Amino acid sequence: MASSSGTLKRDLGKAFKDNFEFQGSLHHFSTDTNAPNPGLKIDGVNGLVGLPLSERAGKSIAWTQAGPSYQKGRSIVMPPPPNPTSWDASKISCTNPLWGSFLDELAKTVSKSLGASHYRSNPRCELAHVSIYLSLASPVSLTLPLETPKPERAFATVVIVLPSVCQGGQVHLSAGNDQLPTVLDTSKDASYTTSILAWYDGIVPSIQPVTSGYRLALTYYLVETSRDVPVRALPTGQSIDLAFRRVLQNWKDGEYKSTVPKIPLMAYVVDKAECADPSQGLGGLTGKAATVAKSLLPIAKDLGFSMRVAHLKHTLKGDPDSDHWTYMCIPSYRRRECTYGRERVERYGSEKPDYWKGTYPTPPLGYVDFEERELEKMTAIDGRELPDLGTFTIDADNILPEGAFKGSPPDEDSFLRENYEVTNVYNRALLILYRTEDETDFILAAKGPYWAVQQMEITCEPTPRASAVVQAALQRLERGSAFSKSRDSEYPGEPSDAETAVSLLDHASDWKQHDLWNKVILLCKSASPEAIGASLGVALKAFGNFALIKDSLVALVKSTEELGRRFELIKVISSKDAKGTVRAALGELAQASLDTCTNPTVADVPALVSIAQSKGAGTLLALLPKIEKEGTFVVLTTLAKKLHELRHTSGTSASEKAALGDLINQCLASAIPQWEEGFYDTTALESHPKAGRICEIVEICHTVGDLKPYVDLLNSLLQFDSSGVFVASRMQDVHAPAIHHLKTKLIELGQSPTSDPFAPFCRNTIAVYLERALGPKVELPPVPAPDVGCGCYECLQLRVFLQGTKTEVKFQLPQARRTHIESQIKKSKTSFANYLTTETRNYTKPHSLVVRRRPEVVAGLKWQDAKSGAEQFLKAVCGDDAELEALMGVRYPDLLMAIEGSKAFVAGDVTIDYVPVVTPAIVPATEDSEPSTRGVKRANTSSSGTGGKKRRRK
Repeated sequence: MASSSGTLKRDLGKAFKDNFEFQGSLHHFSTDTNAPNPGLKIDGVNGLVGLPLSERAGKSIAWTQAGPSYQKGRSIVMPPPPNPTSWDASKISCTNPLWGSFLDELAKTVSKSLGASHYRSNPRCELAHVSIYLSLASPVSLTLPLETPKPERAFATVVIVLPSVCQGGQVHLSAGNDQLPTVLDTSKDASYTTSILAWYDGIVPSIQPVTSGYRLALTYYLVETSRDVPVRALPTGQSIDLAFRRVLQNWKDGEYKSTVPKIPLMAYVVDKAECADPSQGLGGLTGKAATVAKSLLPIAKDLGFSMRVAHLKHTLKGDPDSDHWTYMCIPSYRRRECTYGRERVERYGSEKPDYWKGTYPTPPLGYVDFEERELEKMTAIDGRELPDLGTFTIDADNILPEGAFKGSPPDEDSFLRENYEVTNVYNRALLILYRTEDETDFILAAKGPYWAVQQMEITCEPTPRASAVVQAALQRLERGSAFSKSRDSEYPGEPSDAETAVSLLDHASDWKQHDLWNKVILLCKSASPEAIGASLGVALKAFGNFALIKDSLVALVKSTEELGRRFELIKVISSKDAKGTVRAALGELAQASLDTCTNPTVADVPALVSIAQSKGAGTLLALLPKIEKEGTFVVLTTLAKKLHELRHTSGTSASEKAALGDLINQCLASAIPQWEEGFYDTTALESHPKAGRICEIVEICHTVGDLKPYVDLLNSLLQFDSSGVFVASRMQDVHAPAIHHLKTKLIELGQSPTSDPFAPFCRNTIAVYLERALGPKVELPPVPAPDVGCGCYECLQLRVFLQGTKTEVKFQLPQARRTHIESQIKKSKTSFANYLTTETRNYTKPHSLVVRRRPEVVAGLKWQDAKSGAEQFLKAVCGDDAELEALMGVRYPDLLMAIEGSKAFVAGDVTIDYVPVVTPAIVPATEDSEPSTRGVKRANTSSSGTGGKKRRRK
């Protein structure tokens, strides 16, 4: 078989097009009342043949071909002429000069009608013979017309029935496909009409007897003279067999290896009505679909190909056509085509309906941005069983013929106005071909190896297909193991990595292949420990020896990064290891896990709690110093909560409760320095995440009954190494929201907002703000009147500057304008000497005059801004003056004087002292809980002017 240099889609598409997509007509039939008289001359006949051919003339011409007479008895017998009587081209001629041009035009017309026309074609009619059909009194079977050799590149027969006085003689054309023949009747107005008949080679004509008169017909061969145009031929069983055997054999031999689609099949589109029920296979096909299937099925079986039938749903989505008025309703930033002006909108004028409320047909589809080809109900028509593949998608490379849907109206359409999206749906049927040896690859490409694994039946021995499926699934699992996070499925609705890996473990056990089992277990990184434990139990029964899979189990635990999962796996494996085969190795891994646990996650907390429960709190106390000091806030606070629950479970001894209390305290102590680090997701305090963390720490401290970490946090909030704007900004952004939310949180916890240590924290926060952010008042010189200047543009700029708070203003102007500004400042009624300074900078062109406020003026203005900020801060901390006075106590007068600027506020020592008091913990539904003896004494309040002395509140 000759090799192919083309592609599979092109060669197979050509075979379908040449044999099953005949676009022309099998025959041509027309009449012409204006056709010229050919001026026919026949050897042996005197003169031209007159038209219309009379019965007398016809008889006279026909009898010139009668056989010689002979004597029969006493009579002389004259044998009749043959019917039809024919003369070949060498014995006839057409003398009318117009007949040649008539034939040239006729050749083009007939070629086009037959579908053989091409822009480079040059057909011509070549004379074959002339025949006279005789009428007989009794029915006599007609002999075939004179057969003459066909010229090269002839593809059709043309018969010109000249005007004759006759009746009957219909022509029956049969294509040999069990259909009724086509009847062409030339007897109507036969005396004055020229009839033109033509048919492809391969069509079988049958001439019916002439019932009266004589019929004269010229026979021509239609020849394609252009060598650049292939000769069109009517498909036959032989041509179909030859064309498809060549392509399918090349496909089978691997000639198209580089052009075979991803899913190794080719699908030929047919009308869905011809395949209404694919489940019936070949019996459910009709029309063209049945013809194609019946023709190809023997060839496919002979060459090792499988044939299937399926339904296709081809969906296209995109924008309305750019020439449709709805396209202009799309927002301009979403249009793909540049449109200028309003000519397209105005084209429709007032007849354009309302886009949102109007009723109008679905717009034509323009730019396509989504295309899907979905197959379903695939059924074998060659008798071979195939797994139910359900629904899957194929690519454009799988579809034949090219452009199968182009120019066809959709079966369904819709327009989603909200998305400006047109949807067209085409419903068709498919005849599918693929190499039988590629069936496994076809299933894997269409549905994926994970789906194929789930469909495999449990067997004692692997079949070739099962082995291929397992290898494909194993390769994909190995590729996916490089990703730390789970990936989206490659195929819709397919099983997960974990489900597939566990299924492979079960198949490896059934096949007693421990090597395969050892490979797969290392890929079970996302499978649940319970599922792994169940598969391990099945494997031990199948293999009978734990040592065969010991190393892979240890490797699985070792490769697991999450601490919690690692300990769960150790627990599951240990439960199946009755003889202790891997107990020592797992114990070493468990200890190594703790030694290297420097950055645990929230998912590891249950494992850490379990360790504290089984090995004691001391194990975790030794672990805490190794944990990272950054990025572990959430882990440490979550661990503290879970340890608190463990402390109050029944069966926990008093000594262990005390140890757990110390462990909780250490967790909080490590978490508090990180309260500002990282992202903290809180639903209740979305706009103040830092305040949310502070509230969380306070809540945990009240829950566990130990307020020492709470006080440590508050003291850290009161420590500042700087003053001024930074302190003000920090307290407004952090302290004010924290105090507001802490009040609400304390009430939720059943605590009073006026209790320690919260009340001292609020007092000391205000004290630090007044001392560091407000500070002593800076006297501001008298502000000059803003009526300086003459009213020109520059003078107006100067007035705006005096009324604002900017430090300086620059005038880059020619010297005359700068001198004008300086003169206006000097001659002002109000002295600017104590308020402004001027400076000329000569390194710019033109030079610049800088008018600047004096430093003491700037400082005074800043204090005024700080005073406004302090007043707003006090309102944020305390709702009204009465609450503020009650909070500040004896220092309230100092606060008022600081705000007025008459006396600077001195904060003194703002440290909140620890005083152990009995603080009940929130016990999680147990009766043997013990209250913590750790507590806090609220901060002492400094008296006015003492700076650091403490006094106790009664």
